[in-house]
Amino acid sequence: MQGKHGKLQSAMEYLMTYGWAVLLIGVILGALFELGLFNPTSFSAKATPGSCSIYRPNGPGTTQFIKKQGICNNEIPQYVAVKKGSSGAAVSSYISVAPSTSNISKIQNAVTVSAWVNIDPSFLSNVYNYVFSNSRDCCGFYNGFDLYVATGNPVFDIWNTNKYAYTSSVKLSSNTWYMLAGTFDGSLIKVYINGNYIGSAAYSGSIGVPSSYGSYLGAMGAGPTAYEFGGKLSNVQVYDTSLSANEIKSLYVAGIGAAPIDIQHIMGWWPLNGNANDYSGNNYDGVPNGISYTSNWESGYNIP
Repeated sequence: MQGKHGKLQSAMEYLMTYGWAVLLIGVILGALFELGLFNPTSFSAKATPGSCSIYRPNGPGTTQFIKKQGICNNEIPQYVAVKKGSSGAAVSSYISVAPSTSNISKIQNAVTVSAWVNIDPSFLSNVYNYVFSNSRDCCGFYNGFDLYVATGNPVFDIWNTNKYAYTSSVKLSSNTWYMLAGTFDGSLIKVYINGNYIGSAAYSGSIGVPSSYGSYLGAMGAGPTAYEFGGKLSNVQVYDTSLSANEIKSLYVAGIGAAPIDIQHIMGWWPLNGNANDYSGNNYDGVPNGISYTSNWESGYNIP
């Protein structure tokens, strides 16, 4: 029978013989983890473009018998939108929704905008990173609402000739996915980050209606003096109601592929999963300009 010293000697010989191999395997596994190969999203089922949508049997703008159709189990998307953009004032990429086709520009009493964003490092310090904008009319006066990031701080604003806004004191990091949301209920403008209520600003009134300006995803507009978002963008949703804190939290927990949580009030839904189509059933398809889509987007995303 082998004694304790014999067992110890055998163990030492084993480590000396194979220890380098174990160490090498550990280094390789560590590198693969760092590269994101073992990110849980890499093994998750991914939603194909348009696999879930809102069905309105009576046509766009109606809510009777409305329902979700397709595979709507909040699978993460295959693709997200990429906006290279330019860090100057001139806008080089955006998704536009024509004002003549959109009732979004007519929202007045309550609204919610939510989106998943991942800001490029070169854009994080920019004064304005516009995620969603619906705030201009024909002649330069501002009316509507915007969700954007100002020098790293998420902002939601309401325009009715004058600007009313709440600016978060929480700064975002680059190359990291966040779900941002802004709500207005007729008296308070609120901002949420990753489902968490951050703060509010008081404003009692209505939202101004732009006269001839459409909605924009990823930019303030298409003009030479507008501002744009730089980075990755996914799952933009606009509601004509103020979602509650619990609803915002549930939307975040459902993840980057979450379907709308209140289908009776969803106005526009752009998953940006390979295209700029609107899947709210209201047919507010976006027109992309300078937009690309990538399947290599999981870095910086943590499953809620």
